Amino acid sequence: MVKENNTYSEAGIIVIGNEVLSGETLDTNSQYIGKKLNELGIVIRKKISVPDEKEDIIQAIDSLWSCCNLIIVSGGLGPTNDDITKKTLATYFNSELIFSQEIFEAIKKMLRHRVPVISDAHRNQAYVPHNARVLLNKLGTAAGLLFEKEGKVLIALPGVPYELRGLMDSEVRSYLQKLTSSNSLINKNIKTIGIAESIIAQKIKDIEDSLPVYIKLAYLPSIGQVKLRLTAQNGKDKDSLSKELDVLIEKISSRISEYIYGYGDVTVTEAIGLLLRERAASLSTAESCSGGFIAHSITSVSGSSEYYLGGIIAYSNQMKVKELGVSKSILDTYGAVSQECAEAMAKGARKKYGTSYAISTTGIAGPKGGSKEKPVGTIWLAVDSEDETISKKIVFDRGRIQNIHLSSVIVLNMLRMLILKKVDH
Repeated sequence: MVKENNTYSEAGIIVIGNEVLSGETLDTNSQYIGKKLNELGIVIRKKISVPDEKEDIIQAIDSLWSCCNLIIVSGGLGPTNDDITKKTLATYFNSELIFSQEIFEAIKKMLRHRVPVISDAHRNQAYVPHNARVLLNKLGTAAGLLFEKEGKVLIALPGVPYELRGLMDSEVRSYLQKLTSSNSLINKNIKTIGIAESIIAQKIKDIEDSLPVYIKLAYLPSIGQVKLRLTAQNGKDKDSLSKELDVLIEKISSRISEYIYGYGDVTVTEAIGLLLRERAASLSTAESCSGGFIAHSITSVSGSSEYYLGGIIAYSNQMKVKELGVSKSILDTYGAVSQECAEAMAKGARKKYGTSYAISTTGIAGPKGGSKEKPVGTIWLAVDSEDETISKKIVFDRGRIQNIHLSSVIVLNMLRMLILKKVDH
């Protein structure tokens, strides 16, 4: 078991897979593991990525075993020849693989509607080290494994992201909660938009300078946004730490309230959805250069059908005219990348779908298509409501995807501000 005299468990993460090292597969597993361990008050000391090679895996375990009392391994538990994690762990923990009828029955049940005959590869998935605790995987055929040695714990999880997350949220969390109930580590987030981290730092400098040593403030910027993460960790109970962070959040919020769209893990689209729900309002979109990215962001939120009625990707001028009612004279006189076109698109979408609000994007995302007058990265954004229409021009050439992401964040914030009636005319 994890040593109980450790106030804070210290963890290491091992990510196994040639595809991760080569860049073919994005490592989202360690990010998720780290987040979930952090919620339990467990400090991440080190992360190691290794190929599907026995000696590399063993060296990684030895390296972490000396500084961590918890190691979580992801990857290499599948049925193919390159999945060697299970055999390597059996060797490392002086174990032998034995057949588990419980796992086999679970595999057969899972595959009964997928494959006509259970293959030898699937049957081999039911072999596990005899001294490991089995973590049943309800979403796949690779069981998780838990080993205890010298007062420390190693947990091996499948590399398929949704399977790993399922086990982390159920079996692993349940097990670790019993060992970390006394850990006092709390994170709380302030989510901001439309302000640079350097400006935030200036506005709250005195608050940050006066933080006690057991409270840390981190600035976590992303495109168009900055997350402020307050972390408290000491021997106090969690309720006391939570209240202390709440006081700090209130102080910080009073300085930058107009830029805060939410707290915790809320996203911009979730925050906007809440505003629309509260006002029984509806939304539609008209996208050109963003190509449906905004609609995707909005509909990624569960329950968005309550307020999002629909949208159109009017990529060509013909579609702008035919589907959104943009006049040909606007396109001939000002062009598709113009304030006039963006506003006409937003008005056309709101009229077409009968919504309370509509947003539009039109521009040159790049890398081609720019001119001296309208260089790559020139984008016009607009938001239309029954009372007013607002628009904004940005010129931001950081690459096609970044241009699309930034313009989407900015126009969503324009919508948020209009809903809140905080538009700077």
